[in-house]
Amino acid sequence: MNALNKLTACLVLAVSFCLDGVHCQDFNTQSVDNVENEAQYAVFFTDKDNSPYSVNEPLEFLSQRALDRREKRGIAVNEDDLPVNPSYVDSLKNAGAYVKWTSRWANLAMIHASDEMIEEISQMEMVDSVVYIKPSEMAVKNNVNPYNKWNEITYKPVENNDACLLDYGFARSQIMQVNGNALHEAGLTGEGVMIAVIDAGFKNVNEMQAFTHLYESGRIVYELDVVDIDGDIYAYNVSDHGTSVLSTMGAYQPGLFIGTAPDAEYALIRTEDSDTEYLVEEYNFLIGAEAADSIGADVVNTSLGYSTFDDPSMEQPYSDMDGNTAIS
Repeated sequence: MNALNKLTACLVLAVSFCLDGVHCQDFNTQSVDNVENEAQYAVFFTDKDNSPYSVNEPLEFLSQRALDRREKRGIAVNEDDLPVNPSYVDSLKNAGAYVKWTSRWANLAMIHASDEMIEEISQMEMVDSVVYIKPSEMAVKNNVNPYNKWNEITYKPVENNDACLLDYGFARSQIMQVNGNALHEAGLTGEGVMIAVIDAGFKNVNEMQAFTHLYESGRIVYELDVVDIDGDIYAYNVSDHGTSVLSTMGAYQPGLFIGTAPDAEYALIRTEDSDTEYLVEEYNFLIGAEAADSIGADVVNTSLGYSTFDDPSMEQPYSDMDGNTAIS
């Protein structure tokens, strides 16, 4: 969804690296580029029977930090946390499908497949249902809605009439609105907290001085592009919406901009394709949220919504936004 036109929600790829204990699977030998003429589908499985994974050995699919967080919050590891049965994934691959992602929580696989493959897959005993989530990349290229940039805005520095411990620069007004300056003066700057930012892209974050401190101290702990399996979350052609969002928390450039949690750790996860809007992005969000859980993120920050799609048949009524029906 075009992130700039979304409802605000409260709450590549290859993974550049995997934290200890996080379950990462290499599903395919062929390139995803070979399937650009095939649509995307979500294949829901009936069960997790005969799984090689066990809730008694959670480090096979969750990091130690994730387990520590769950113990602290009283969240037990259960069958929903088990990865999809690998034999089910193999069956999809044997039918010719390209398996892009799997979801533990929803027990599904996101695949590229032809009509003939889907007909075969739909009849498989372990398949509960198949949902069409995006047209082929070739079809999308012929019907792309251009990304709408923000209009250029000229900012004026906020006069520093009140004494603050830090020189917040342009961020001073927003820091004062939420009383963040009082937290900073109390020494609460996000240290020890991992924040997962799920968004549409983080253009140039790795080159901007305001974020240098995060890289120099090793506090960008995870990078994931769910949209493009060979993608770059920092690329010139991805959205800079995530850049703006990250700045409100993680930026630290005294006199110019200081965020609310400059000493936190950050996981940067791209789930949105800002050029198009299809149901696949809700499933991308699911994958991103699971990744955040797997690495032990304490907070997930996102400003995404799903209401209007390029394909009207994918649109969902407001009644589906009940916490159970819509996949997101």
